[in-house]
Amino acid sequence: MARRFNTTIKKPDPAIFKGWTFVLILGAALALLAMLHRGSVDTARVTEPEAGAQCQFEVTIENLNVRSAPSLDGNAPVQTISRGDRVAGTPTVTNGYRALDGGLWALDQYLAPVPGSSCG
Repeated sequence: MARRFNTTIKKPDPAIFKGWTFVLILGAALALLAMLHRGSVDTARVTEPEAGAQCQFEVTIENLNVRSAPSLDGNAPVQTISRGDRVAGTPTVTNGYRALDGGLWALDQYLAPVPGSSCG
């Protein structure tokens, strides 16, 4: 026969959630989570081209995945950019992927050089 455990979950005392101690602990935990989240997001961002940048491209499809390496093998997208967005890039193309500023890669066939840009 299966043994039955008699466990009960005790409802926390509402007094725990009142007062400055709870507010300070919750605030510190949320601040820590925000700092951790921001650090992970900022490491992989496509940069917008600066005025007068030499190598600029415009996205030609609805959603273009940006990757951290020029391949699909075990390389999940780190960001998605939309049609009409302009990105700063480099002349380097590897395996059909264009190198973007910040060490990121996107499929070259969906990036059109901006008129007047020196990269083609």
